[in-house]
Amino acid sequence: MKTALSLIGEWQILLCDEKEEYFFPHPITNYMKLNYKYPAIYRWNVYSNSIRDESLLYIGEAQSLCPDRLKNYLKPGPSQKTSRRIHDMFNEFSSQGMKIQMEVFDFERITIDEVALVQKDLSQKHVRLLIEQLLVTIYRRKGVTLLNL
Repeated sequence: MKTALSLIGEWQILLCDEKEEYFFPHPITNYMKLNYKYPAIYRWNVYSNSIRDESLLYIGEAQSLCPDRLKNYLKPGPSQKTSRRIHDMFNEFSSQGMKIQMEVFDFERITIDEVALVQKDLSQKHVRLLIEQLLVTIYRRKGVTLLNL
């Protein structure tokens, strides 16, 4: 028996306000708190010239993207090893003049055989982890350098 998988989605740039794109380490704005407080699959895109370069990526999942997850990268606590590692790397990349931008994976649906997953299913951790790991695998196969361990 064959299994069919269909993934239709795109990365949307996180905004600070209605027009301005978010870059690390800008502080979290009220606009962000109002518009990004939901479960999400996200990626940090670290690049020199164009976001399309996808030079370095970190793909993650969050129960609540903003302010909770984003705050962990801006001011990680002592027990948040991954957030601290990423925070330190981002500070180093930033000091080298690289841009660090966050994007959110917006998808219409993901279908496995006849089972459809939609955006609201991200409220379930196992669904977020499935999609996160699927995207990590896809980008690794494409040869993109990932900051995920």
